[in-house]
Amino acid sequence: MSLLSNTPSRAGTLSPPSTATNGTNITRADFQRWAHEDRNHAQADDTRKEREERRRFKLEQKELYRTRGVHYKDQQKSQMSTAANEVQGAREQNAQLGSSIRDEEEKMRKRRMEQQKKWADHGYELTQQYTIKAAQNNMRSLKAQNAGIVNGMHAKREDNKQIVESQRAAAQDERRQRVAQVRSETTDAVTRNAKKQYVDERWDVADAMREKAEAWRAQRKAQELAYLEQALAINASTSMAPAKAAREKARDTKAKASQELRERKKQIKDQALQDDSSYGQAKAAIHDSIHGLKFVPDEEVKSVAAKDSGTQRLKPFFSFRTPSRRTAPHEVTL
Repeated sequence: MSLLSNTPSRAGTLSPPSTATNGTNITRADFQRWAHEDRNHAQADDTRKEREERRRFKLEQKELYRTRGVHYKDQQKSQMSTAANEVQGAREQNAQLGSSIRDEEEKMRKRRMEQQKKWADHGYELTQQYTIKAAQNNMRSLKAQNAGIVNGMHAKREDNKQIVESQRAAAQDERRQRVAQVRSETTDAVTRNAKKQYVDERWDVADAMREKAEAWRAQRKAQELAYLEQALAINASTSMAPAKAAREKARDTKAKASQELRERKKQIKDQALQDDSSYGQAKAAIHDSIHGLKFVPDEEVKSVAAKDSGTQRLKPFFSFRTPSRRTAPHEVTL
């Protein structure tokens, strides 16, 4: 009674059965069964709690992996968008620079055409004004003077052309440098290195997570071994030798009864097989005796077919039966 009162009670545990006494005292075997059931309940609760903790931990790790993957994916998209914006900006800058150079060339071409037209109009006016011989000398001097001016204008035009060419070459060099810079920043090696760095970081994270998982697995194994050692110690301390001997005796009795029952079933089965075999043989004999009288024996048919007088008359009916060795499915050979 003192052992029962000191044992911690649990919700849902079966009450110890009443014994042959007045119902307040229990035997040692009943108490051991009740204590074993209580330990099973406690072990089941611990197992369910540990399983729930593992499930919750797996869900947390899965959510952590998913969040990290989404973060890395957003970073990748942001990097690709930034690179695309930079490339587009470089293209727009090149387009603006080329447009400004083309506008400047167009302006200089129009200015040259205007100056040439003005010069042609001025020469025509001078020709109309100085047509006499005396004025031709002045015309020559003016032509010489104008030739100097023209040469100066040509020299200035050459200088402007060189300036334009230098500006164009500088702009071309700048465009080439920008193209080379864009190509160097967006080449396959740079992209591959970026991807490789990203993959290496992911591998580092995965290796760290695997190391943690191995540590947790080793810790869980150590805890399981400790739990098993504790369970073995508890089982050893609460040995049930008498109950075990009784269970062994009951098991032997049950095995002996089962063996006898199996032998009895085998004998009944063998007897049933013998009865079925004899019944089948008798039934086949009755069947043969009934249906065998319906057919003419083969020897009689062959003897009738062998006669000269009946050969032609019985040939359509019996000539095909003589060389054949087959038996029709419905015939019974006596």
